[in-house]
Order: sequence, then structure tokens, then C-alpha cells
Amino acid sequence: MKTSLAQPRPNRTILFIIDGMVSNLHEKIEMPGFSSLLKEGTLFKEVYLPLAAHPDSSAAYPWGCSLPNPVLMTGTVFIGQPGITENMIQHSFTKRPTAFVANVWSYAAVSKGFTMYADCSNGEFANVFKDELSVEKAKELILEHDPEFIRLHCQGPGSAGHRSYREEGKPYTHNIWHPASPYLQQNQKVDSLLYHLCNGLKKKNFGKAPC
Repeated sequence: MKTSLAQPRPNRTILFIIDGMVSNLHEKIEMPGFSSLLKEGTLFKEVYLPLAAHPDSSAAYPWGCSLPNPVLMTGTVFIGQPGITENMIQHSFTKRPTAFVANVWSYAAVSKGFTMYADCSNGEFANVFKDELSVEKAKELILEHDPEFIRLHCQGPGSAGHRSYREEGKPYTHNIWHPASPYLQQNQKVDSLLYHLCNGLKKKNFGKAPC
């Protein structure tokens, strides 16, 4: 008798994006939340994506966000082909609502097809570093709407990387790996949010996310 390797479809899928997280970061700094997930899942050490360029929105590039985002959500590098905006990951989930939560205003272009889209930044740059806003909103949507698929985008680490590299007159200027760099601190903050979210999902009991 043949044994099927197909896995049953999960009740809920969460795409938790840590913006700007570099490969193997969990081996360079303490990230207990991410590391605990590795024990339960699979790590791809290399993923090939286009560079994070930000082309101007046009008829040929109707996205308004960096290249990796539409490539990720469509599953193809041919992101200019007709009908591609109607064939993204979120369109494959049809049984229950879907949700897209971010703490930045940059990703509305890839939100088409989601039942719910929440930009938790409210247009304020300071909120880009408050990734707990996205996590709290995601928890709220899970409890109220039971979405089948969620894209949860934490923008803080990527923006902290820019700050760590470009902010002048600091010990970490031009060095994101300095122990005091906002980049490392923000990644560890998001890791604690990830750990908190996963524990809440397992226990079916959410407390307030750590800030």
C-alpha cells in the first residue's frame, strides 16, 4: 500500500514577515522565538529573490512597493503579466476571511484580494518601529473573524537597519552589527512578539503583546 506524503491543510496559515531580517540572524543574536519554531518546522538557508528595488509605479509595474513583495505574493518573477493581481496567495483561500496587517503604508498594492487590510501606522513614521501594533491587530482579527490566512508584516527591523546604517554620530553608524544598533534590538523585539503570538495560538489565550 502506498503511503501519501501529502499533509492535511492547516486550519490557519500565518505568513509572519520580519522585514529586513538577514539570513542566519538567529545564529548571531539570541532569537528564542524564531529558534523554537525551527524545532517544529523547516529552514530554507537560501531563497532566491530579486533585489529590494523600489521602482516607480507605472502601467508596467502596478505595485507601488519593492520587488520582493509582489514576487512573494504571486509566486513568480513575471509580475507584469495580465491578470497577475487577481492570482496571488490570498486568492487561494476561499473558505474563511483573509487578513493583511502591517505597521507601514507601503504594501497596499499587494493587499488586493484580502478580506481585511489594516495599516496600523496611521501614516505616522514613529509607528513603523511599533511592531506590537501589527501583532495586537492580528490577534484581534483572529479572535473576531477567525481568518484562514494572515499576512502579518513587521516593518520595524528593516527600517531600523536603515537607521542603524545611516544615523550619524552613533557607535553603530554604518554598522548594523554593533551591539547597540537599533537593527539588532528591533529584531529581538519582533522575535519576542513572534514567541508571544505562537504561545497564544497554542494555548488559545492571548495576553497583551510585549512592547
